[in-house]
Amino acid sequence: DKNKMKKSIKISNKLWLLLSKHYFVYILMALFVSIALVIFVCLRDDFNVTDVIELSAFSAVVLESILSGVAKIVQKRAANKVEDPSKLTIDYDSLMKIYHNSKNRMIMCSDGTLIPVIIEEWLYDKEIIIDDLYEYEYKLPELVVRYYDQFLSAHDTSNIYNNINIRINDWSTNGNKFIIVTGRTTYYNSLVTNRVMDYKLDNGISIRQLYECGPYVRPISKSVLSNHIGFNGFIESADGYFAFVFRGKNVSIGKRTWANSIGASLKAKYALDDYRFSAQGLENGILCEIKDELKIDRNNLVRIHGQFEKLSAEYANTVYEMQDKIKAFPMKEEQLTTALSNLQADRKALKALPIDPETKLPVFKMKIGDVEYTDKKEAAKALEEAALSIRIADTPIKVGEFQGFPLSITVHSPAMGGGMTATMQGEYQHSAKLISSFAHNMSRIEAGLYNIDRRIDQGQDQSLKAEGGL
Repeated sequence: DKNKMKKSIKISNKLWLLLSKHYFVYILMALFVSIALVIFVCLRDDFNVTDVIELSAFSAVVLESILSGVAKIVQKRAANKVEDPSKLTIDYDSLMKIYHNSKNRMIMCSDGTLIPVIIEEWLYDKEIIIDDLYEYEYKLPELVVRYYDQFLSAHDTSNIYNNINIRINDWSTNGNKFIIVTGRTTYYNSLVTNRVMDYKLDNGISIRQLYECGPYVRPISKSVLSNHIGFNGFIESADGYFAFVFRGKNVSIGKRTWANSIGASLKAKYALDDYRFSAQGLENGILCEIKDELKIDRNNLVRIHGQFEKLSAEYANTVYEMQDKIKAFPMKEEQLTTALSNLQADRKALKALPIDPETKLPVFKMKIGDVEYTDKKEAAKALEEAALSIRIADTPIKVGEFQGFPLSITVHSPAMGGGMTATMQGEYQHSAKLISSFAHNMSRIEAGLYNIDRRIDQGQDQSLKAEGGL
């Protein structure tokens, strides 16, 4: 059948590819000649092999061919083992020394340890705007062009292929908007720049020494590297587990390492529409890559924005509560002003809370009954028990506090649509639609409370419209 035929063709192609490698040809030819000679000798009793072949010389040639082939196989495997560190250093202490004037922009762990990764912007609750210069084509620096073959040879043991990529030309923040200016590059351009920063040429010079020598990391707008867009993320299951992926031995970076759930360059075939790039293309590229790599359809994903979740369909209105209320119930200017004042009061209360240096969010604190929790998993379990013990429908039942705000749960009757809603009562009422996974509900509750800035912006926009007679 067709499947067997495809399988046999695939095996055949692999065998021909194997034979195309010269070190395997050495071994096979030596063995073939040796076996043929043995068979010939066995079939001819009257034939004396020493009459036509010097056995010592012949054995030396055969042995040399076999050893040569084996040596090349061993060399190939050894090169594969050391390829990644030769391209991108794993000596992070040296990177800290090189870019010591950029330490204030690096990630700091809770124990004070710095990780040499630059934070350009915290995208919590920011809207991504794409300014696509689709006619811009990145050009390699002259020196990289001159040593192109050397740089590309650094990936000898990796499976690589070329593709059009989206390049980051610049980015900036304007209010709650994060603007990315983009152009075009290719994956090969990145392989001979970004992906070989520490590869030493024959003269001992590297791309890092030439173009990113420190003590500052250059602004992205000043960078001469390819800088294609890539993304990394974690997928959390409904029962609170995170997916990790073990990378193969032939990928261009991170060989034989455990990696996050999804990490890839943004593919042009998914992200570009008529060669144009947009925020929708960015999202589509990520979702399609998750589908390709993890076989998870977009309809089975809960969308995440910053540190809080928002659902794409039936729950979208719970995230944009202020906006929905304004659309559904026209408010008088006095009511809107009061709502904005209450939101700003709650925002001030949140700003006074201690901040987690890693998440840049308030340190987690939830009280269920008389017990205070700082661990999300423990809090989720306690909240679930409290919620499932509620026997009165359509009535808010206080179960505790979240960040000092009284926390209530409402169990909705079938007539009211079913499900549960969490409400945090400050000067303004903040709510979040709950789902069956209480591990995920922690993020929903945080979103319901921490989404104040967006709600204030929306309220102010509506206030301007009201003044205009809308």
